[in-house]
Amino acid sequence: MRKLLIDVGNTFLKVAFEEDGVIKLLDRIPTKEILKNPNLLLNFSNLKADKVGISSVVKELNPLLREAFKEAPFVSSSIPLPIEIEYENKELLGSDRIANACGGLYYKD
Repeated sequence: MRKLLIDVGNTFLKVAFEEDGVIKLLDRIPTKEILKNPNLLLNFSNLKADKVGISSVVKELNPLLREAFKEAPFVSSSIPLPIEIEYENKELLGSDRIANACGGLYYKD
Protein backbone atom coordinates (compact mmCIF):
# COMPACT_ATOMS: atom_id res chain seq x y z
CA MET A 1 0.00 0.00 0.00
CA ARG A 2 1.41 3.37 -1.07
CA LYS A 3 0.84 6.28 1.32
CA LEU A 4 1.36 9.96 0.62
CA LEU A 5 2.61 11.79 3.70
CA ILE A 6 2.45 15.58 3.98
CA ASP A 7 4.13 17.39 6.86
CA VAL A 8 3.57 21.15 7.03
CA GLY A 9 5.94 22.65 9.56
CA ASN A 10 6.77 26.23 10.40
CA THR A 11 10.00 26.03 8.38
CA PHE A 12 9.40 23.45 5.65
CA LEU A 13 6.62 21.55 3.93
CA LYS A 14 7.73 17.98 3.25
CA VAL A 15 6.03 15.48 0.98
CA ALA A 16 6.96 11.80 0.97
CA PHE A 17 5.72 8.38 -0.07
CA GLU A 18 5.75 5.45 2.34
CA GLU A 19 5.58 1.97 0.91
CA ASP A 20 6.49 -1.31 2.60
CA GLY A 21 8.08 0.57 5.51
CA VAL A 22 10.33 2.65 3.26
CA ILE A 23 9.91 6.43 3.25
CA LYS A 24 11.02 8.34 0.16
CA LEU A 25 11.14 12.13 0.33
CA LEU A 26 9.61 13.69 -2.78
CA ASP A 27 9.93 17.38 -2.01
CA ARG A 28 10.93 19.85 0.68
CA ILE A 29 9.77 23.44 0.19
CA PRO A 30 10.18 26.38 2.55
CA THR A 31 6.81 27.02 4.17
CA LYS A 32 7.15 30.75 3.52
CA GLU A 33 7.16 29.97 -0.24
CA ILE A 34 3.95 27.97 0.14
CA LEU A 35 2.37 30.81 2.13
CA LYS A 36 3.27 33.25 -0.68
CA ASN A 37 1.88 30.89 -3.34
CA PRO A 38 -0.52 28.37 -1.75
CA ASN A 39 -1.40 26.94 -5.16
CA LEU A 40 1.95 25.10 -5.04
CA LEU A 41 0.13 22.60 -2.83
CA LEU A 42 -2.08 21.64 -5.75
CA ASN A 43 0.97 20.14 -7.49
CA PHE A 44 0.81 17.29 -4.98
CA SER A 45 -2.93 16.62 -5.19
CA ASN A 46 -2.55 14.57 -8.38
CA LEU A 47 0.02 12.14 -6.93
CA LYS A 48 -1.27 8.56 -6.89
CA ALA A 49 -1.52 6.99 -3.45
CA ASP A 50 -3.78 4.52 -1.68
CA LYS A 51 -3.93 6.72 1.40
CA VAL A 52 -2.93 10.24 2.38
CA GLY A 53 -2.01 11.54 5.83
CA ILE A 54 -1.41 15.15 6.78
CA SER A 55 0.32 16.77 9.72
CA SER A 56 0.15 20.55 9.74
CA VAL A 57 1.07 23.18 12.29
CA VAL A 58 0.40 25.99 9.79
CA LYS A 59 -3.32 26.62 10.18
CA GLU A 60 -3.44 29.11 7.29
CA LEU A 61 -2.80 26.26 4.83
CA ASN A 62 -5.25 23.75 6.30
CA PRO A 63 -8.33 24.85 4.29
CA LEU A 64 -6.45 24.42 1.00
CA LEU A 65 -5.05 21.05 2.14
CA ARG A 66 -8.55 19.89 3.09
CA GLU A 67 -9.83 20.94 -0.33
CA ALA A 68 -6.99 19.25 -2.24
CA PHE A 69 -7.06 16.04 -0.16
CA LYS A 70 -10.71 15.65 0.80
CA GLU A 71 -10.44 12.16 2.32
CA ALA A 72 -7.14 12.68 4.14
CA PRO A 73 -7.09 12.62 7.91
CA PHE A 74 -5.17 15.33 9.71
CA VAL A 75 -3.03 14.22 12.64
CA SER A 76 -4.59 15.57 15.83
CA SER A 77 -5.57 14.50 19.31
CA SER A 78 -9.14 13.94 18.06
CA ILE A 79 -8.36 10.94 15.80
CA PRO A 80 -7.74 7.35 16.98
CA LEU A 81 -4.10 7.07 18.02
CA PRO A 82 -1.86 4.24 19.25
CA ILE A 83 -0.81 6.45 22.17
CA GLU A 84 -2.60 8.07 25.08
CA ILE A 85 -2.22 11.84 25.34
CA GLU A 86 -2.19 12.97 28.94
CA TYR A 87 -2.07 16.72 28.33
CA GLU A 88 -4.67 18.66 30.27
CA ASN A 89 -5.65 20.52 27.07
CA LYS A 90 -4.97 18.03 24.26
CA GLU A 91 -5.75 20.57 21.52
CA LEU A 92 -2.59 22.48 22.46
CA LEU A 93 -0.35 19.57 21.47
CA GLY A 94 0.96 20.06 17.93
CA SER A 95 0.34 17.48 15.24
CA ASP A 96 4.08 17.27 14.62
CA ARG A 97 4.68 16.05 18.17
CA ILE A 98 1.79 13.60 17.97
CA ALA A 99 3.13 12.18 14.69
CA ASN A 100 6.63 11.86 16.17
CA ALA A 101 5.32 10.01 19.22
CA CYS A 102 3.30 7.60 17.07
CA GLY A 103 6.24 7.09 14.71
CA GLY A 104 8.44 6.35 17.68
CA LEU A 105 6.26 3.35 18.50
CA TYR A 106 6.76 1.97 15.01
CA TYR A 107 10.53 2.49 14.98
CA LYS A 108 11.22 1.69 18.65
CA ASP A 109 13.27 -1.40 17.83
